[in-house]
Amino acid sequence: MSVFHDEVEIEDFEYDEETETYSYPCPCGDRFLITREDLENGEDVATCPSCSLIVRVIYDQMEEYGGASDDTALNGIRLFCIKINSTSSAVYTVESDSGKFGQWSGITWCPTGFLTAFQLKVEVPQGILDDTAANNIKFRCTSGAIIEGTGGSFGDYGGWSNACTRGGICGIETKQDPYHNAFVDDTALNDVRFFCCD
Repeated sequence: MSVFHDEVEIEDFEYDEETETYSYPCPCGDRFLITREDLENGEDVATCPSCSLIVRVIYDQMEEYGGASDDTALNGIRLFCIKINSTSSAVYTVESDSGKFGQWSGITWCPTGFLTAFQLKVEVPQGILDDTAANNIKFRCTSGAIIEGTGGSFGDYGGWSNACTRGGICGIETKQDPYHNAFVDDTALNDVRFFCCD
């Protein structure tokens, strides 16, 4: 039977992406270590290379694997466009590649004017925990109104993009993480660029 020096939540460890190793300070001055691969294989003991102390790592193993606990947030963005000063009521859609999860939300329109700038809400990488990447988006309209999607709650909004100086947003390019399989963390939409038209 092992005697643990302590039990430590995985969130309290530091993660080194290059070595894929989690570390936590040991009283001897070194650090307790456990690799991502160890955690994926069900290990929960972090050892110190300089002394005999060990700690139990507390984590939700289901977060690492696919299935119901592998969440994505934004899977796609679709723009609805009309021609400026047109008497036609024709609406065009523009979208980039979309992920395989979820369903389209309802349409949100600018009260007046067009989309001119955006702000993306992104969750930073979570290490061994579930990553969702892009979670939501806000747009600024030519009227100054702000509209927001109905995306996820994780992450933080970045700064506003540069605004279109004439016309509005009319093109889109997305960075999409393709579906892997049930044992790889999927994130779907990771980043987006918009283009302005006169």
